[in-house]
Parts: sequence; C-alpha cells; structure tokens
Amino acid sequence: QYREYRHARTLLVLLLATGLWAVTYVVAFSVTDVATKQLVYALSFSAIGTVSITWFLFAVQYTGRFRALTTREIGLLSAIPLLTTVAGLTNRHHHLVWAATDTVSLGQLDILTTEYGPLFWVFSVASYLLLLAGTVFIFETAILSEETHRSKAVGLILAAALPLTMNVLYLVGMTGPLDLTPSAFSLSGAILIGAVFR
Repeated sequence: QYREYRHARTLLVLLLATGLWAVTYVVAFSVTDVATKQLVYALSFSAIGTVSITWFLFAVQYTGRFRALTTREIGLLSAIPLLTTVAGLTNRHHHLVWAATDTVSLGQLDILTTEYGPLFWVFSVASYLLLLAGTVFIFETAILSEETHRSKAVGLILAAALPLTMNVLYLVGMTGPLDLTPSAFSLSGAILIGAVFR
C-alpha cells in the first residue's frame, strides 16, 4: 500500500510538471519579443527535466525492478536541468544552449526557431536516457507480468512513447517549427491515470 502511495505521489508531480511545461509553451507563443520567448523557454527546462526525472522515479517505484533512489541521487539528476535553465537565462553571454535564434510566422503565430548549442544536447541526451530507462523497466514488467497487470504496463509504455516520439519528430524537423511534445504529454497524463488507477 505504501508503494502504491509513493508512485501515485510521483505521478502527481509528473503531471504537474507536464502541465507547467505546457503553460510555458503557451506563454512563449503568446509573446512576440524574441528575448522574452527565450526567457520562457529557459524556464521550461526545469519543467522538462522534472518530467524526465519523475518518469524514471515513477517507473522504478511502479515496477520495483531497481532500488529506490536516495535524495542525494535525485539531486544529482536534477543538476543538469537546473544548470541548463540558468544557462538558458544567461544564454546571450555564452550561447551554450542556443547558438542562434530567429522567429518564423505560422499563421498568426511567431514561433522561435533555434540552432542548438552543446549544453542543449547534453540536457536532451540526459533526459532521453532517463525516459528510455524508465520505459525499459516498464516494458520488462509488461513482458513478465500476469495478464491482468500487462494491460496496465502497455498503457504506461504508450504514455511514454507518445511524447518521446513527438519530441524526436520535432528535433529532426518533421513537424516543422511546431513542437507538439507538450500536447502529447497532456494526452499521456490521461493515459497514465487510466493505466494506474483503473
């Protein structure tokens, strides 16, 4: 029962982080100044980092296939998102997050386009590793679990794969300048709730 409470609490933090990410994305769309857009996107790194960390923690807690992480280890995992957020806020001095930025018009929207710097890719790789590790834990659980638990695990895999796929498509340019990842995470939130609590 305690384990169920613990992973439900982690799931709540995950959903709050995805909501914050979506809010920053909407706010970034609503402003027209490039510097303000960069400021909002810099703040979103903390939300995105929290999403990847809490997804990994949730998978560990839900599957029980890895020991619980200590507070110190969670703090170390948080270092890269926090560093990237600070670097994003001060990017004009070093260009480690965005090497270059511009805006393009999509209908009535002005969307920020970027050439990514080295720290952005470090942040992205770290986030993907956590997301993939968590997904692997859940996938293994789906294979090894009884039929009654397998459908839940499959739902969790779908919840992880949807935003991950959308983000990869965005990074390789297949969705144009529009990043659909926050919307995909909102849908994933509904899938997560249905898979865990049904």
